[in-house]
Amino acid sequence: MPLEGPPKKQEKKHSSLLEVGALATALLLQSHPQAKALEIPTDTPWATAIQESIKQSAKKETNEYLFTYLKYKDGSGKWMPTIEGTHGRVSPNFEEGSKQIKQNTLNEYSRITKPVEAICIGHTHPWQPHLGFKTSQPLTKDMLERRSQPPSEGDIKMVQKTERGYARQGIHSNIYGQLKYLAADRRGIWYFEKVADTDNRTEALSKEALKQFEQDYGALVIKSIDTESTDLVTTIEYKKLLESYQTNLGGKVRFVPYEKVKDEPPCAGVDFDATKKIEQHQEVYTPKHTN
Repeated sequence: MPLEGPPKKQEKKHSSLLEVGALATALLLQSHPQAKALEIPTDTPWATAIQESIKQSAKKETNEYLFTYLKYKDGSGKWMPTIEGTHGRVSPNFEEGSKQIKQNTLNEYSRITKPVEAICIGHTHPWQPHLGFKTSQPLTKDMLERRSQPPSEGDIKMVQKTERGYARQGIHSNIYGQLKYLAADRRGIWYFEKVADTDNRTEALSKEALKQFEQDYGALVIKSIDTESTDLVTTIEYKKLLESYQTNLGGKVRFVPYEKVKDEPPCAGVDFDATKKIEQHQEVYTPKHTN
């Protein structure tokens, strides 16, 4: 987040933020040893993978991971191999990803053998120790555990680039279903999509919109640190951030706490109404190796 104020005050703030970041890093390393690389067995049920493997990766890994889930029209699903990125960035491999999708949906004659309803593309948001803004009280280990990291401006922008990348490889929505997106942080998953074109704004308007979004984003992050409840959707900060995504970035998001993922269908997306009761396909997971 941008720092404000005269140069001397900025230097003082910068020093304080470095101290906060150093404390955050020390507490994180003390409480969480390095996790294993994210791997999801292909037939793992959606909720199990999200609530266990992906949650642990977001909480313990330092690098981002990209994961892809094929949601078939019969209610079943399948996970594709994950991709490890770097600290703060991960990108799809469109050629290899498209090849894997086709292998799991087409026969040798290039005919659909298992119709796809949606392709869910997600990535983890692992811990970032430098907050970039002040908190109302000193950081503790419990506070760090609560920190939320919603989709960034870059995540929203990547939606169109991802769709074009897959389209060039022959992955089109009329054949393979809708592409859906999510980011997983320490509290839950954030579905997101881009619903309006904001790329043609004037430079001045773009800067003002981004500044407002950063303020609303920071307010939600601080609220998550200061709030013990795992569900942020009832907070004013969450509601303001939803408006900010749409107004300033042309995006749309929806947050689902980890404990509520099982109450929704796989890859539910931003428009799902969590207040409605639904009939869900019951996935059964049988581990390949049992001891």
